[in-house]
Formats: sequence, C-alpha cells, structure tokens
Amino acid sequence: MGTIISHCREAVSSPDPWTKTSKFLFAQGLTYLSMGGLLFASPRTFGSLVFIEDSQMTNIEAWRLLGMEVGIVGYFYATNARSKHFAKTSVLDRILPVPLLLVGQAQLGTPKVLCYLFAVVEPLLGVLTSLSLTSEENTESKKD
Repeated sequence: MGTIISHCREAVSSPDPWTKTSKFLFAQGLTYLSMGGLLFASPRTFGSLVFIEDSQMTNIEAWRLLGMEVGIVGYFYATNARSKHFAKTSVLDRILPVPLLLVGQAQLGTPKVLCYLFAVVEPLLGVLTSLSLTSEENTESKKD
C-alpha cells in the first residue's frame, strides 16, 4: 500500500516544470473534461450551448457515450500535461487514429456533428501541440 501512495504522490508532484506546451495540454484537458462532463450529464444543455437543434438529438445515450469519451480524453490530457513524452505521443495519436475512429463512430450512430467536429479539431490541436514542442526545443537548443 505504501508503494501505491508514493507513486500517487510522485504523479501529483511531478518534477517536470510547467512549460508552454504543458500548460496548453492542461488547458485542452480541462476544456475536454468540462465538455465531456456536461455532454454526459446533460446532453440537451450541451446541445443548446453549441446551437444543436433538439431534432438532431435523437439518440441521447450516444451523446452521453461521446461525452464520457471526451471526458476521459480530457482527464488524460490534464493529468499527463507535464510529460514531454506524452505530449509527443499525443500528437501522433491525434493526427492518425483519432479522426479515423471518430468518422467510423459517426457511421455507427454517435452524433455526426460532434464526431466530425472532433475529427477536425483533434488533428489541429495535435499540430499546434507539435509546433509548441518544436518551439520549446529550439529555445532549449539556443540556450545550450
């Protein structure tokens, strides 16, 4: 039990500094957590906030499922934001498999408008994260 607690402490008090990229990933994580939580808890409220008509919200369970997925992704972004390795691997995940999975999920009955939105936004955020990492690496190499 002591080992588990020490690992949890290490995870919370990471020695890695807060960089621009880690703050960017943390903000993405909080945004996704908020969106996913609201989408899971109250899909119709979420729909009205993003101007989705009630007629498009036929399968509420699918909306809740997508909310849970978005919330889980947000959790991982927020909790792993300071890990440079996580930032780099998230770029790859966001550009290749995520859009394909979301387009496939849209064909299976999950809300198309949100699946297609995230299929476009995720690669864009991945590219922005990559640009931020590159900028930090260039700044670090100039200091050396």
